[in-house]
Amino acid sequence: MGCADGTNRGKLNTAVALEPDLVLGIGQKKSMSLSDMAKRARLWVCGLACALASAGAHTQVFKCTDDSGNVSFTDRPCVSSQKSEEMEIRAAPAQPSALGKTAAEYESERQQKRAKREELDQRVANAEAEVRKIKSDNVDAEKCSSARRKMAAMKRRDPITYNLDVSYFEFQQAAELYCGN
Repeated sequence: MGCADGTNRGKLNTAVALEPDLVLGIGQKKSMSLSDMAKRARLWVCGLACALASAGAHTQVFKCTDDSGNVSFTDRPCVSSQKSEEMEIRAAPAQPSALGKTAAEYESERQQKRAKREELDQRVANAEAEVRKIKSDNVDAEKCSSARRKMAAMKRRDPITYNLDVSYFEFQQAAELYCGN
């Protein structure tokens, strides 16, 4: 796919365009070690990072005014028939309030949430201990066995719908209270 005479004249060799020092002649390439390739890749990455960092620092803008006095702004130079004025726009330095919360503020919030969670956990533990104490204070073996006997009698009498009876529910509550469950 070269020229009619079989040569590659006039055809862009992509290897020449990308890495001219790697191409010695048509079809002949200089070998590159892995460390050289890694160095070259790091160089490309650093260059790209620098280009991106500097691109965000300022932007070049052109103010174009046509013969009618209409003004437009563009990132490319104005047409030759328009009056052109180059403007440089720089980004304002970021202020902490513009970025949101600082790391110290996030840490403070996190500590406040942790303290609140620990307080709630302690309140739950205290409530559970109080319930256990009340149950242990109310343990009455005689009332416990009476409630359990009445529940068992209701189950024997009506094995299907015993738990729908209000009395069964009351006996169940009494058993929980007096048996220490």
